[in-house]
Amino acid sequence: MVPAEVDDRINHTGTVEQLNIVGISLANTERYGKALISIVDNSDYRHTGATEVESEEVIDYLRTVACVEVVAPLRDNEGGIKASLRSGIVGVGAIAHTFGGGGQYSLVGGHTTSTAPSDAKEELLRVLEDVIDLGEIVGGIG
Repeated sequence: MVPAEVDDRINHTGTVEQLNIVGISLANTERYGKALISIVDNSDYRHTGATEVESEEVIDYLRTVACVEVVAPLRDNEGGIKASLRSGIVGVGAIAHTFGGGGQYSLVGGHTTSTAPSDAKEELLRVLEDVIDLGEIVGGIG
């Protein structure tokens, strides 16, 4: 097997369940000024048959949106809500520490003990309002 075939099998192969959970996550994305926040909850996993790991791919799509400084998919996870923060401009490491996480300057994750993704989103917005322009909700990615 040549390296390109190995890469294709590892990085470009998914399931219908993964496609569906990413679609729901994208549909649940809201724009707040220069931030995009996406939410996936347990009912979305039950509806699609996908796992939390399969929903992680959404971050790559969120990062393609122009004029956005921070993207944050929030996912239901055992013991709280899992957040992944990405930014090419803002040091999101300090933000992640607020939620018990950490990582590199532009690539971090954390957990919040919020029991609902909507509560975690409100916590995150309170922290982000001191860091970037949140403007008004635009709704959806478009």
